[in-house]
Amino acid sequence: MFSGIYTHSFRDEPTSEQIINALNKVGFCQESHGNYSLIPFESNFTFNSRALVSIVEYESEFLLQVQYSFSPTMISWILALCFFPFGLLLFYLPLKAKEDFSDQLFLLKW
Repeated sequence: MFSGIYTHSFRDEPTSEQIINALNKVGFCQESHGNYSLIPFESNFTFNSRALVSIVEYESEFLLQVQYSFSPTMISWILALCFFPFGLLLFYLPLKAKEDFSDQLFLLKW
């Protein structure tokens, strides 16, 4: 429901250690067979968070792309409907988590 994309370009191909060390500041990052998985630190019972990390070579540069999404859980939807209109305030939690995650990504030092 609340998603975004972060990109960063490199002149030289980044090492997996460099990527993992940087992304571990915003979540739990691990590499498996050349693929990276990132689990954002922010999560609770009201929303699910996920992030997909990919590295692409484009015009003699390497682009790191992180696609992230924060979606309300079924519990949030039920509570929002049961306590309408005040229950809709539960949707502020994933929105705020998405904004915080986005800010953390843009503050990373490569």
